[in-house]
Amino acid sequence: MRILFIATEYMNRRLKYIELMNHMGHEVVLLQLPKFDKAEDALSSAVQKYKPDLVFTRFIETFEVNSESRKLIKSKNIPMMLYGTYQPKYPNEKYDSTISDIDFPFLQNREHVNYFLNKGIEAFYMPLAFHSEQYYDMSHMDEDINISFAGNVKLPADPQVERRIRYVQPLREYGINVFGERFTSVLSDIPVHPYSTHAQQRNIYGRSKINLDIPNVWVNDGRMHFKNRFFEIPATNKFLLELRTDEFLDIFDEDTIGYYDDNIESLKEAVERYLRDEDTRVAMAAKSHQLVHEKHTFKHRFDEMFEIFERGGV
Repeated sequence: MRILFIATEYMNRRLKYIELMNHMGHEVVLLQLPKFDKAEDALSSAVQKYKPDLVFTRFIETFEVNSESRKLIKSKNIPMMLYGTYQPKYPNEKYDSTISDIDFPFLQNREHVNYFLNKGIEAFYMPLAFHSEQYYDMSHMDEDINISFAGNVKLPADPQVERRIRYVQPLREYGINVFGERFTSVLSDIPVHPYSTHAQQRNIYGRSKINLDIPNVWVNDGRMHFKNRFFEIPATNKFLLELRTDEFLDIFDEDTIGYYDDNIESLKEAVERYLRDEDTRVAMAAKSHQLVHEKHTFKHRFDEMFEIFERGGV
């Protein structure tokens, strides 16, 4: 099958999707369009030139802002596929008509899927994942960091409002290290380090007794979206401490990763408990490591998406 794939690169993750589709036997043509680019001519020309059997995009906005191209694709009876998520600055309803037009919308956030299903709009839950050649067993590494958080913060940020600052700063007494340069100006007496590659990120996870995740929860409406590290940390056979949500618990039981409730006291209690108990951390990390490699690689995601495609979405 010839696939027109529309995406841009991000940390050497997205364009690796092409390798996965090639290995499945598909011919993939890449059209690099930033998510908000209105590029009707480029998109329509690619459709006319390559005559794809499927148009597949990483961004809802590609179809949203290029409505004429969307109409052209539909007029040619070419199915459209999406593997993406919402933009936090927009409400869910902004994309009602766009998602309705997409034949196979695979969305990475369960609340987002439920929103559309409740309106009678077909959508499929397909969370993020990890590339197994980028994240793998790091249990041989010495753990010289008590707690780490690898991520960043949007600036300018109010330390009293921005949840990543509010949750990280009280962990100073437990020896937290933060990896993400933008934190330098907003944290006090906490080491902040740069990182930019998967190898560096993998080593951070390997060195940490507790790898903390603080998912973004958008203050305007409470929507939450997790990042790739939710799977990448367990993939390294290291301990993940995560915010407790129903969606996360459906993926990882409480005997596979650590959880904290959405308040600072619960987070501190979890940090104290797991820092004391190395045996539990190691046992839980081993369980989550096995689980992600068996079920949550990007290969698993693409196999499932194309199985759904082949059976027509049923």
